[in-house]
Amino acid sequence: MSIRKRIIEYLRYKQISKYKFYKETGISNGFLDKDGAIGSDKCEIICSQYTDLNPEWLFLGTGKMLKPSSTSLPCLEKIRFSPSDDPSLKMLIEKIIELTTENTILKAENTQLKKISKKKLPLAYKTPEEDNNIAGNVAAEPKE
Repeated sequence: MSIRKRIIEYLRYKQISKYKFYKETGISNGFLDKDGAIGSDKCEIICSQYTDLNPEWLFLGTGKMLKPSSTSLPCLEKIRFSPSDDPSLKMLIEKIIELTTENTILKAENTQLKKISKKKLPLAYKTPEEDNNIAGNVAAEPKE
């Protein structure tokens, strides 16, 4: 099953329409109906928008569709400590878990803020990417 088909399966399971998906992610209409590879930028947008979606299942088709919880990290769940373990190692792993969880939350918030800011920008505003050649857009002043 392709990544796009797994996305569609997830949307059906969560009862999210394609229209709502396109609106929430900012991905262009028809994206799910196309063939071919999906760029990592699109995958990042989808995973940051739908934080309960298990990336392992999305990319590889293995594991469960949904994460056990938004704060757990499947790759670190299996790590267990014994009393003889180095306390600094335990502290470092706990910090990694904490920072990874915070990073996931911040990515989702960042995506939401980008959507909000796009809606509130004046129509005349252009991003640097849209207006990368300002000199070519300015009319020349008449010579005297």
